[in-house]
Amino acid sequence: MPPISLTDILHRTFVAGLAGVSIYGLYLGELYTRRFYDGEKALREHERNKEYEIFLFHDHHNSKALSGVFQMTDEQLEQREIALAALHNGLVPVRPNKRTTAKPRETPEDKVSRGFPGPDILQRPHPRSQLLLPNSQPDVLQQRLREINHGSLEANHESKMRWIEKVRARDVIADDVDKANKQHYEVSTEFMKLCVGPRMKYSSCLYPTGKETIAQAEELMLESYCEKAKLCDGIDILDLGCGWGSLSLFLAEKYPNARITALSNSATQKVHIDSVAKHKGFKNLTVITGDVNTYEFEESIRFDRILSIEMFEHMKNYEVLMKKVASWLKPNSKAASGEALVFIHIFLHKTTPYDFEEGDGWMAQNFFSGQGTMPSLDLLSYFQTDLKLQRTWFINGRHYAQTSEHWLQLQDANRAAAIAELERDAKAQGFDASEGRKAYYRFRTFFLAVAVFFAMHHGEEWGVGHFLFVGRK
Repeated sequence: MPPISLTDILHRTFVAGLAGVSIYGLYLGELYTRRFYDGEKALREHERNKEYEIFLFHDHHNSKALSGVFQMTDEQLEQREIALAALHNGLVPVRPNKRTTAKPRETPEDKVSRGFPGPDILQRPHPRSQLLLPNSQPDVLQQRLREINHGSLEANHESKMRWIEKVRARDVIADDVDKANKQHYEVSTEFMKLCVGPRMKYSSCLYPTGKETIAQAEELMLESYCEKAKLCDGIDILDLGCGWGSLSLFLAEKYPNARITALSNSATQKVHIDSVAKHKGFKNLTVITGDVNTYEFEESIRFDRILSIEMFEHMKNYEVLMKKVASWLKPNSKAASGEALVFIHIFLHKTTPYDFEEGDGWMAQNFFSGQGTMPSLDLLSYFQTDLKLQRTWFINGRHYAQTSEHWLQLQDANRAAAIAELERDAKAQGFDASEGRKAYYRFRTFFLAVAVFFAMHHGEEWGVGHFLFVGRK
């Protein structure tokens, strides 16, 4: 056997080392491939599965798409979250949009500086929402901002004025009221009890410190209405679009000598409010089921105060609506202020009103079919023929984001009971029980969407507006 030279030793050592590195590299590749294969497979199989419905915000292949709906089993929902976590951490390559140029990967701090919701959005972060939030915002919301930005202040203002003129030309106050009821307000009351706070307030609550519970936040917002609307005992108050009675029942308790009237287009909401009022022994609350499009009070029934909480977003012709509301005010109020007032709470965009269109995707189709409006902060100031605007307030969108996060946490905490109730409700209406499970995921996704939506740009893009109007003499 010939002697082995130093060159041979070095060569063989190099080859062995290279082989070792290659084998180790293959091992690592196999490890990561196996670890996330199930997640990627779940993403590919979503469109083929037809059991349960969930909303996917992020669309890497079509930046114009505002939403996507996939059908998944519970197991696939879990796998989807694994896949999203992999995408977020850069472990699964994402094919870039052909219309855009790939950019360097951002740090979490970079994203927060651009207006992404930071960790402060969640007081108690839920693992699913934490996985979805970083991946969901840019395509959906940035696309909406691009659509409402026409390139200059002049162009944007002209677009707004055309929109207002179109609204004034409408024949009816609201479109597709029945659809709105089915999507939001004829939902099982027992299900909603599992998702919202003890006051059943299905609208933004108030979090001055960010550490409030949902119950505390409900009370704080309701108290703010009383202060801003200059309420007092012994007067006639109308809660227009009363929902599940959070405000009506609160006022009946706070002002025992006031006469409270609640108007809602939902029969199930009336049943709930009447039941709670009877249980608490309230004698000063009357609940009426009626459509604001057509309902008229008798001439003898007029009010010192009218409050409307998140109803105007379902309306279209504000000119006609404000005229009708003004006609329900007392010409000579006996309230302490000496004036009959209208207080309105709406969610809104800071500058630009727009419609929710069916073609906008999942949110419009499932929660604002054909009749939703996104008002702007100044929109109601253009409709003062019959009411005079006295004062406005803007509430940062983070309050609504945290409200919806609390709803999401409650829904998740009561998952089994919530699904069982929706399945029971679906069967009671003649549908298959699976429709109830779909409704569960629709609402879960809706709560998540609201949280992401209102947290954008630190809550200063979309938020809540409060408006106080006085009746014209």
